Amino acid sequence: MENKLIPIKFGLRWVIFFVLLESSTVPLVAMSNSIAIQNIAYMSIMGFIVAFICVLVLVKLLRNLLIKHSASLLGFAADDIRGLWYISVVAGILLMIMFFVQDIIYAHGYGDYSAGFFSALLSVGISLLIYELVAKLTGFAIRVHSRNQVYQIRFQVRDILILALIFSIYEFFVCPITSIWVPRHEYRVLIAFASGIAGGAFGGVLLYLISRFVPLHARLTLHKI
Repeated sequence: MENKLIPIKFGLRWVIFFVLLESSTVPLVAMSNSIAIQNIAYMSIMGFIVAFICVLVLVKLLRNLLIKHSASLLGFAADDIRGLWYISVVAGILLMIMFFVQDIIYAHGYGDYSAGFFSALLSVGISLLIYELVAKLTGFAIRVHSRNQVYQIRFQVRDILILALIFSIYEFFVCPITSIWVPRHEYRVLIAFASGIAGGAFGGVLLYLISRFVPLHARLTLHKI
């Protein structure tokens, strides 16, 4: 089987994506916080629902743009990308694990920086390993169609570890920003929205700088089927 390795680089356009992502998820978390905060199971389920809905909407909105700019993203023009909704499932699992780990870390007296770093390290790593394991065992994965060729989007263990580390650095800085609303009792949704914009913008620029100045890049594996 012919595989293509595509370096994952976060350009400045990704800043817009992370602003949209954080400014949509953080206020929803703030709105449901009074219920979810009472129980770790509710909080984890709420994390899955919030991430699933927000990422599904974003993927639907950005699908045509992804196909249009596939040549610059993947190195070749794609005719279609199927199964993009699967990203929302992976994102839901990721945020569910993240909230679970954060609750444990906060319960042991650690702050936002530790919670952000270690929850992202574990949640990104585990969710991508689950995606890869399902793809390997069942063949179910996001598929890129180009002319008469079909590729599965896959991840090697090396690249999963790099992505987990990169996003743990992202959350180390972003988590304290997007958590500003937590102690507030008035205007908490509005504050959450503003902190989501600020956190997403800061995190997006941070990922851009890492991609530009750090020579170690994670890669997508396009597995020809």
